[in-house]
Parts: sequence; C-alpha cells; structure tokens
Amino acid sequence: MKNRNLLLFVTNDFVTALGNSIFTILIMWYVYDVTGLALATAIIGSFTHISRFFAGPVAGVFADRSKKPLSLLIWALRINGILVVCMIISIYSLSGNGEIWAIFILVALREITFSLENPAQTRIMPMLVPVDSVSRLIGYRSVSSNIASLLGNSISGFLIAVIGITGGLIFNSVTFFIGAFIISFVHLLTPVERQGGLSNNHEASVTKAIKEEQKEQTSPERHSFKKDLIEGFKYLWKHEYIRKVTIIASLVNITSMIMPMFVVYFNEFLDSSPQAYGIFNAALTMGSILSGLVIGKISQKFKNATIVVGGWLFLGIILLFMFVDFPIWVTYLFGLLLGIGVTLPSITLDTVQILIVPDEYRGRVHTIMQAIAVVLIPLSNLIGGLIADGLGANYVFLFAGIWQFIIVFIVFLNRNTFNTSNI
Repeated sequence: MKNRNLLLFVTNDFVTALGNSIFTILIMWYVYDVTGLALATAIIGSFTHISRFFAGPVAGVFADRSKKPLSLLIWALRINGILVVCMIISIYSLSGNGEIWAIFILVALREITFSLENPAQTRIMPMLVPVDSVSRLIGYRSVSSNIASLLGNSISGFLIAVIGITGGLIFNSVTFFIGAFIISFVHLLTPVERQGGLSNNHEASVTKAIKEEQKEQTSPERHSFKKDLIEGFKYLWKHEYIRKVTIIASLVNITSMIMPMFVVYFNEFLDSSPQAYGIFNAALTMGSILSGLVIGKISQKFKNATIVVGGWLFLGIILLFMFVDFPIWVTYLFGLLLGIGVTLPSITLDTVQILIVPDEYRGRVHTIMQAIAVVLIPLSNLIGGLIADGLGANYVFLFAGIWQFIIVFIVFLNRNTFNTSNI
C-alpha cells in the first residue's frame, strides 16, 4: 500500500508538473502573439507571484484546516483543467479585447486555484507513507518535478508549432484531469500505519490514535493564525540576519523580470521559432537539474557566501552576454548556464533561510520570508515589459545583468549573513 501510494503520488506530481510547465509557456506565447506587447506578457507572468503573495498564505491555512485534504487536491486539479477548457472556449468564441480580458481573468483564477496544490500536497504527503519514508517521497517528487519541467519546456514549443495554441491547451487540460484521476486512488494511512503499523489485536490503539489526531487538528490553537502570523513578523524584524536575508532575497528577485521576457526575446530579438524556445527552456531546466545534483559536493568545499556571490556573479555575466545577438546554439548554451547560475545560489539561499530560523518559528517565518521575497516580482516584470516595448527585449537582460552585479556587491558586504556557522 505504501509503495503504491508513493508511485501514485509521484506519477500525479509528474503529470501535473508537466501540465503546469506547458501551460506557462503556452499562455505567455499566446498573449504576446495576440497583443504584440511585452507588457501584457509580463503581466501574465506576474500572476503566479501575485497569487503566491496574496492567495498562498490563505491557501495554506485552508489546506491545514481541511478535513479532506486529498479531496481538496483532487478538486484543485479538476478546476485547473476546467479553467483551461474555458480558456479554449474563450479563444474560439471571443475576439479583440474581450478575448484578452477573458484570458487574463481565467489565468488569474487558475493561478489562485493552483496555489492550493502545494499546501494540499504538503498536507497529505506524511499521510501517504510511513514516517521514515517521507524524505524518500519528497526526493522522488523533486526528481519527477524536474524531469516533468524539462519535458514540458522541451515539448511546449513543438506543441505550438504542430497543433497550435488551442491544441496545446487541450493537451494541457487533459494532464490536469489525468493527475486528478491518478491521485484519487491513493489511500491515506492511519496514524499508526504511519509509524510502521500494528497487528489487528491493537485495533483499540489505532482508534485512540486516530481520535487524538482528530482532536489535535480541531484544537483551539489552529485558530490562532493571526496571532502566529504577527509573531512571525515580529521575529523576522527583530533578528538582523533573518531581516538581511529576506531583503536580499526580495531585491535579487527583481532580476526575474527576464522570465516573462524570454518569449519576447525569442520572437523579436532572435526572430526565432517556438521550437527554439522549447529547446532553450529544456537547457535551462537541465542546468537546474545539474545544479541540484552537484550542490551537495560544492557546499562541502565552499562557504555559502562564496557559492551565492560566485553564482550570482556568473549569472550577471551571462545576462550581459544575452544583450548581444549570438547564434542560436550559443543561446542554448546560455540557457544551460542560466539554469546553473540561478539554481546554485537559490538552493544555498533556501538552506540559509531554513537554518537561521529556529524550529518553533520556522514554518511561519519561512512563509513570510517567501511572501516578502516575491513582492517585487510583479513590479519588476512590469518594468521589464516597459523596457522591452520601449527599447527591445535584449535591454531587459542588460538591465538585469547590471542589477545582478549590484546584488553581488550587497551580498559581498553582508557575506557573513550567509555563512550559517557564524550565526
């Protein structure tokens, strides 16, 4: 049963991650193709971060308080599929501004709904396998998500070229329905089963354990969300190291203005095809996977500050190179290097964020840090869109590269903040 749950969950995660990666590229390509505006593409690219900032904490509380988290996950996936179908209908039945506004609204609703997926998954994961297998489940999930992203980024461009945007969206909607169908077959383990299971003679113990868990889930402490949130903010503000890391994480995310501009970059600056964009995204994901495989050994040889400064300096150099028009195969290489330059420091930064916060505050403070870290992304995306419309997409990479050097200088001045052994 436990291995079956693991297989079903990882398969579901693979399918939905595949669908999500395809959707992101399809919808940004479509919006730019219809509007011709980099700003519109930037707005669409900002919806994920806006929903994470506003809807994420609420979704987390909702998932925690749900008595049926598995059903919540299933319906979140189904609604995602339905919303994608609604987008297809809008594309066929509407035109002009009505079509664009409908797509914007539906994408916003999809992102809000999709924000339920991660907390719902996090809620049910400890219920799928014994306690000593949770880390293995998370590891498999990470691998499956990366492979799905790699595959999705690779085939999305080909889907656009072969079956068009609407055909790609139909394929995308199917992935969400399949994911919901797969995950519906998992069996949530009882508290005792999660500890390794007991014999049938211990039915009374099982019943008692279940009742205790249910009592814990409905205890008054669960309703002190507002108080806990305020305490988390206070803790973050009072501790210099945590405050500095949060501010730096927020500032570095301004560089993410390049993400929605890749579509414009390939369309206008490189005058390339959707297939080329798909290959570039695949190379980007390959760089991320490679970083995940080597970060363990790198972190043993270098200090956190060295990894962050070196990685972000490397990232800044690559961004400056992308200001220039190189042959397409060089751009693919840049994609691979970007994946490395983004992921290595990001993993290290995430590690620092976790280690510098004590256990009793870690959950809420980490959530607040994530929310603050993404707060500037929508604004930076809009600025990137304005730069691309006014000067050209390659100037977005020039600006991002210069900004990245400023961030490297800031991190270098505060390098002891990232070396957790000094805290």
